[in-house]
Amino acid sequence: MTATALIVARMGSTRLPKKSMMPILGEPMVGHLVDRVLQAKSLDQVVLATTELIGDDPLVELAEARGIQCYRGDSEDVLARIHGAMVAFDADPVVEILGDNPLVHSDLIDDVMAFYYDGALDYASNATTEFPQAGSQVPKFPIGIRVEVIRAEALERCHRAAGDPEMREHSALHIYSNPDHFRVGLLPADGVWSRLNQPELTFAVNYRRNFDLISKIFELCLPEDQNFSLPVVLKALDRHPELRALMGAPE
Repeated sequence: MTATALIVARMGSTRLPKKSMMPILGEPMVGHLVDRVLQAKSLDQVVLATTELIGDDPLVELAEARGIQCYRGDSEDVLARIHGAMVAFDADPVVEILGDNPLVHSDLIDDVMAFYYDGALDYASNATTEFPQAGSQVPKFPIGIRVEVIRAEALERCHRAAGDPEMREHSALHIYSNPDHFRVGLLPADGVWSRLNQPELTFAVNYRRNFDLISKIFELCLPEDQNFSLPVVLKALDRHPELRALMGAPE
């Protein structure tokens, strides 16, 4: 078993093209994410999963420069790409992290991994509003810091069974939409994570305004700690509440 983080990134985003390589403090956004993921103690390897399109060559070069592996797969079928990377790198479990979630932190990765192992699950994630089945009573994390852990056998079954294009675009959607067939668990934002119980916040980078938000957070936090934590991010927001206006889609 090789616990493998797959950072899923591409250059062809329609809403914010080339966002993965947009610079923050002189480094590509996805490069900062790689640095944060590499700090996780529960991982054996980190792989950048991108597409076969020539436009994604800069991501391959970044992986080489960072000393991590890279996998190139289908540009449209994300599930096939994740599955292909799983097979190529003998990954089990797969820890899927989106390249436009640059604030994902090593502590959260380690805790979701522990939750996955303790529950003998097929799929684990930190709970967010992206999971309606969690119910209104479950404390939820902000959007944009999601960590998904998937058992290799479950991903294999998902790859064979998911035929709908939407299920192929979101690699684990088939799994957490079928809790009768897969053991699914969601880590609540309570206990040590109770400060993160702010589901109304979003740190995903989909638009230029979101990138400006993330850039400002790194400018505020990185000089103090190269692996600044998620509670530190919230403290920065408390000091600069005007930054919340940069979250989500433009009005």
